[in-house]
Amino acid sequence: MDDYILTEESETVSDKISTGIFQMDRQLNGGFLRKSLIYFDMDADYNFKVLLHHLVNTQKVLYITTYIPPEQIIQDIEHNGLSAEDDMFISVYDEYFSVPPSEYRPEMDVEIIEFLEAELEKFRLREGRYAQCDDDWIVIVDTLSFFLNLEHAEKYHKLHLVNKIYNLIRELGTLCYVTVLEDAQQGTNRETEILVKDLCNVVLDANVIVDSSGDIVSVLTIPKLYGVNFSRQIPPLKVQIMGGQIMVDTSQQIA
Repeated sequence: MDDYILTEESETVSDKISTGIFQMDRQLNGGFLRKSLIYFDMDADYNFKVLLHHLVNTQKVLYITTYIPPEQIIQDIEHNGLSAEDDMFISVYDEYFSVPPSEYRPEMDVEIIEFLEAELEKFRLREGRYAQCDDDWIVIVDTLSFFLNLEHAEKYHKLHLVNKIYNLIRELGTLCYVTVLEDAQQGTNRETEILVKDLCNVVLDANVIVDSSGDIVSVLTIPKLYGVNFSRQIPPLKVQIMGGQIMVDTSQQIA
């Protein structure tokens, strides 16, 4: 498998942030490049959130929650033997869903985007002075599908938010994972999703397939990777999620 290890001479360890998974770091020559906006496309039928939590567990996390309250996220992280002690949360969930259905207003779809942008600005002002330190914050938007599917927010508002996030991680020199639920966006929302995917400089695809032996396996592929040159595509990673733990096997061929 050594043929697949990336060897960019201009890169150093300080240019990268670890994925938290040894096999991935080895293939990526240390991890993902700083200032990367990572589009994490996942099948909602399977628990790929465990994989996401492992990908960021080596750093502090600014976790933006949408469909799920922070308390449940913390419970899930700790259930998998990980720690959320140093993490921060921006609860879009509490801001948006605290209103009774009878009091919902169409304007709320734009207001929730403005709320998140204001919270991100507060975080930028507070943390910006630490941009060059070793103690990185990783940003997670879980899930971007929530914003893409806001019926009464225009495409402009959605793309403005994504660019706000991108500018934040570029200034801080860190990473952001935006999770997107596979096939959750339709019509004009699908068009916006494609534009966001084009903006992102890394794409991760998490799916479940049947391998050559007939076993159902989770597979993580990286079809888009910014900042490196490689002569051959990075092979898919066979991921086993067992008891909240992640095992990656790159030695077996995946059909």
